[in-house]
Amino acid sequence: MGKIIKNIGKGILKFIGLTFELLLFLAIAFIFLIRTLWFQNVIADYVASYYSEEFGTSVTVDQVKINGLEYAEIVGLHIKDLRGDTLIYSPKFSGSLAMLSLNSKFAILKAINSENTRVKLQKYEGDSTTNMQFLLDYFASEDTTNSNFKIKIKEINLLNVHFTFDNWNIAPIPYGLDYNHLDIKHLYGKVNSLRNRNGVTTFSLENITLLEKSGFQLDGMKCYFLASDKKIKFENLKLTTPFSNLDVKGLSFNYRDYADLADFTYSILIKADIQASRLNLKDLSYFVPVLKDFKNNIKIEGKLNGTVNNFNIKNLYLGVSPVTFYTGEVDIKGLPDIENSLIYLNIDRLQTSARDLENM
Repeated sequence: MGKIIKNIGKGILKFIGLTFELLLFLAIAFIFLIRTLWFQNVIADYVASYYSEEFGTSVTVDQVKINGLEYAEIVGLHIKDLRGDTLIYSPKFSGSLAMLSLNSKFAILKAINSENTRVKLQKYEGDSTTNMQFLLDYFASEDTTNSNFKIKIKEINLLNVHFTFDNWNIAPIPYGLDYNHLDIKHLYGKVNSLRNRNGVTTFSLENITLLEKSGFQLDGMKCYFLASDKKIKFENLKLTTPFSNLDVKGLSFNYRDYADLADFTYSILIKADIQASRLNLKDLSYFVPVLKDFKNNIKIEGKLNGTVNNFNIKNLYLGVSPVTFYTGEVDIKGLPDIENSLIYLNIDRLQTSARDLENM
């Protein structure tokens, strides 16, 4: 009996050993297989075919490059919108894996790199939503039978991204940043620690640079960002342009729901804690076009609270030069109609000089 048990034990151990060797061999074979051009082309065709059917539009992938289970690169990713125009095109999109748990359905991506990517967001004439809505609806679906993986992205590197947005229901404006017709080129920067928990998205931005068609140029931006169904918030926001240097401890846009964003001037409550900063009116004119003929440098500090058409700034310091400055409080009602706006000043101190008045 003991001999039988011993033989059974040996047989079980031998079976386990052979099975482990087979699995190891298959794993090694798979690792080599996924590196072959043939297998990677098969994956590219499968990914394109699968998402074309899922999205109901054309999705093409030129090539997929895989290095083991840690690194993947997609070459020539092209997603069209439901009208057949380009929505997203990325010549090279790559990522590396830091951790993967199939049991916990959790993955951490170490880095994602987006090079020379083109994003063409549009709201076609007569439409109330953008041409990306079908993607948003797809990924927001409550049907989690296909996948309920949780993903954390440590780092996203933006390398020469070109982003445009056109709302063809509204005519372009002649000067300034046109929020209905944006064209942002040469977008570089880094997005760190991207997370989405319970409907709250957070991340930090570093070294963001860009050029907008209006002429506005951003040479540097960094901050912590939060977005929810009630607010968009920036913390420790630092902005640098060729002419300005802004330091904002906190900036938030508060709303009742996302529908308020369509009525930004009247419905969005803005709160800003502006630290001592240097602002050139040329930069400000891209956001407030009535200032387009001014190029003065001003120093500014204060705490803003209110909507665009009705706001208050407390502890305001506004300086044009060391001898020309204003300190106190200001209330402005009626913007963006500057000619009919009411400005109330509660002056703590106001001084100037004849020379500064002549130069204004």
